[in-house]
Amino acid sequence: AEDDADPRKCPKCGMTLDFKGDLCRRCINQGAVASRVLRLMKPYAGLATVMFGLLLCILSLQMVPPRLVGLLIDNVVSVKSGVNELALPLPFWPTVSRAVLAARPGLDVHVLGLLFLVGVLFVTQVLTGGLNMANGRLVSVVGTQITPDPRKPLFKRLHSLSVDYYDRHNVGSLVSRVSYDTEAMKDFVRQAVQGLIAQMLVLIVTGVMLFSISWRLALWTLLP
Repeated sequence: AEDDADPRKCPKCGMTLDFKGDLCRRCINQGAVASRVLRLMKPYAGLATVMFGLLLCILSLQMVPPRLVGLLIDNVVSVKSGVNELALPLPFWPTVSRAVLAARPGLDVHVLGLLFLVGVLFVTQVLTGGLNMANGRLVSVVGTQITPDPRKPLFKRLHSLSVDYYDRHNVGSLVSRVSYDTEAMKDFVRQAVQGLIAQMLVLIVTGVMLFSISWRLALWTLLP
């Protein structure tokens, strides 16, 4: 029976391991791993809050262009001829329209509305691009700083192990863990912030926007 035992197989589930003595990815305690990752992220809780806030701002700004296009079609493009009034539910529009029309009485109010909406759209896109750059830079900085945190105690731990441990384990795989597995923390931070969390927030923010416009149409949209 001892000869039939395969050190490259997990004794619990039989999954093939990367090397002798490796941890089985099926049987490992996922909750404990997640808890250790969160402990590593704890010193960066402040920066993580800032990243989350920037992400919310970016997603909120991304909801503005579709709304502006809707206002453009409903109030400017599809307007009946002869109508000299334009009510846009946007901040600063009443003040801007009164000031400009007072200075230029012959200006068509719908042309002014078109220019105003295009201007707001331009400012929104510039702000979104700037916040995306800031958030990407912050994610990169946090990911780069968090990489050495698990590497230092891991390296210290390897120095305290006996020679027998290195007889039983592949030294190349241990070096790979120190060099590359810790580097995966940076990718995890980037993918979590700009991938998983971002997509979940997109779903929530888009749902709120849809239901604020028309709950009936939102239900039909979500039905498929």
